[in-house]
Amino acid sequence: MTRRWSIATKLFALQFVVILLLAAAAVGLSWADARADVERDTAARSLAVAETLGQDPFVVAAVDGLGAAPSPAARAAATAALQPYAVDVMAATKTDFITIMTPDRIRLTHRDPDQIGLEFLGTIDRALAGDSFTETYTGTLGPSVRAVVPIQDASG
Repeated sequence: MTRRWSIATKLFALQFVVILLLAAAAVGLSWADARADVERDTAARSLAVAETLGQDPFVVAAVDGLGAAPSPAARAAATAALQPYAVDVMAATKTDFITIMTPDRIRLTHRDPDQIGLEFLGTIDRALAGDSFTETYTGTLGPSVRAVVPIQDASG
């Protein structure tokens, strides 16, 4: 013998399901909004660190004269100067990574020293045109919010 639900039980079940769906939607929207806030804050913080480094006289001097396709010896000299500095800045700013590269995408610094001298993965065209920007990209260290800025001397 099958017992049938009363109208009151059916209405209660319907209300319960609707409340669960509304709560799930509210949690999903709150999570998405919080994630967007974190990404915006991270992008702004990354951009501030990157712009500071891009204007730092030490960094500008270290990359000054490298040109579009520097020699391996010139890249090695720039790396020797910049890598310890980048490590110190990462620690001081609690930044996951700082990659300084040549215009031909070759890394001069990286959190993983094995990546130094290899090609940067990501977008740099806007930085080569003189613009600073942020992007979310999956690179050698996994997904990240990154800022890319040009390093320019007084002559541009």
